[in-house]
Amino acid sequence: MTPYQQALALYKGDTRRFTDELEQHFLFGYVVATPEAFAMARPICSDWTAGEIRDIQRVEPLETADTWFIWLLAGKLEVAVRWLPQPLPFIGFARRGSLCRFVAWERLQRLATSDLTNAG
Repeated sequence: MTPYQQALALYKGDTRRFTDELEQHFLFGYVVATPEAFAMARPICSDWTAGEIRDIQRVEPLETADTWFIWLLAGKLEVAVRWLPQPLPFIGFARRGSLCRFVAWERLQRLATSDLTNAG
């Protein structure tokens, strides 16, 4: 399966919800689609409430944002983040039903570089 197909499968047949969330990210955030990664993301502030983070239409300008919130990711994160317009201090994500977690961008870069080095 391609990353896009994997992402769609996460919605378990609810293509309307997938399409709605995809459209909102086209309007208010960023969509990355490559043969290696599919992601929906938007810039936010790490001190926002869970409700603010869940509101796809709530976006912080890049000049003041400190986090890329990954709404959905299928495939390789290190590929997806390369397509975002600029690094921010944190990457945020929440697995289904769990609280949002934040990882330092620099840590992610080190892990991705380490993985690429160890793969060779």
